[in-house]
Amino acid sequence: MLKVWILALSFSLALGLSLPTHSYADQTFEGGTDRPGQDIDRIDIPPGGIAGPSICRGHCLRNERCNSWTFVASGFQGNTAVCWLKHGLPAPVRNNCCESGVVPRAFEDNIDRPGLDLGPRIIISGNPPECERLCREEPRCAAWTYVRKDVQGPSQLCYLKSAVPDAFPNDCCTSGVVRP
Repeated sequence: MLKVWILALSFSLALGLSLPTHSYADQTFEGGTDRPGQDIDRIDIPPGGIAGPSICRGHCLRNERCNSWTFVASGFQGNTAVCWLKHGLPAPVRNNCCESGVVPRAFEDNIDRPGLDLGPRIIISGNPPECERLCREEPRCAAWTYVRKDVQGPSQLCYLKSAVPDAFPNDCCTSGVVRP
């Protein structure tokens, strides 16, 4: 009976940790995939957990600095499973040890995502939501960066991205990811 109770508690905890805290957070699961590097935190997952990747995902969703994660099954980096939270989007590497995921976030204040521009910068009259809207309307756009007025000229600017560049802290900008 105690085993059943522990399993039920583990499942409830995993479910609670995996629910997004913001309506704009989304997540994909990448089975058999490692994303090595750019670690911001290591979390040991207790043995017997039935939903390790979901627990790892939940930790990432709750950490505003976390943009991706990797869950390493027990036996690969020690006796317990390990969750690695990442500040960027390290390149995916096929590896059966792991399951990874990416967290698209609609608005990342004070984050610049330089590079991978779809085209030239766009001068806009609005704020970050206008840049996000332009990205959502462009089928090839995966991410965007809004640059505040007087940083690169007298106007607000919007850069649409063909893929998701790494995130860098910078008070010049607000960025967002619409598709991982």
